[in-house]
Amino acid sequence: AGIVAFETFTPPRLESVLSDPTDAAVLLGPAAAAAWLLAGLSAAAAPALARRYGAARIGASLRLAQGATVACIALLAGPVGILAAYLATMAVHGAANPIHQTLLHRAISDSAQRATVLSANSLTGNLGAAVGAIGLGLIADTTTLSTAILSGAAVLATAAPLYLRITSPRDQHQTTAGLRP
Repeated sequence: AGIVAFETFTPPRLESVLSDPTDAAVLLGPAAAAAWLLAGLSAAAAPALARRYGAARIGASLRLAQGATVACIALLAGPVGILAAYLATMAVHGAANPIHQTLLHRAISDSAQRATVLSANSLTGNLGAAVGAIGLGLIADTTTLSTAILSGAAVLATAAPLYLRITSPRDQHQTTAGLRP
């Protein structure tokens, strides 16, 4: 549901600040291309972060960071602030997804069940997006677009503690032994 807040609501947020859909589209096109580049680069950095600090810790930290960057889309004034927050959100999102997938794969010891669990994860994400689109849309209609975006940010940040409940032997070792230099 939180992904809807930045994927669906950034364009109208930018348009509301610029008061012109054409100007918003002119800025958002190149920004979206740059955002996907940043997402790819941060996805490439995710394995090193997971090795150094533990996937569960990084997963939780990235969900908190994603909530914070999405909140900035709602709160920052001006197109530069909104686009900077969007770029930061996409960079965090790019790293968060491979960490999420890594933790999901580690949590399933039986390879026969892996496809089922991965499918359930995907279906849950799709259901969350559908409910989020409707729910956040209603919030935007009855309050403000910024309130809807902040609600999506809260959903993302609220998921952070769930990552800490998934630990691998490596994560447990790092928790008890401290971070390696």
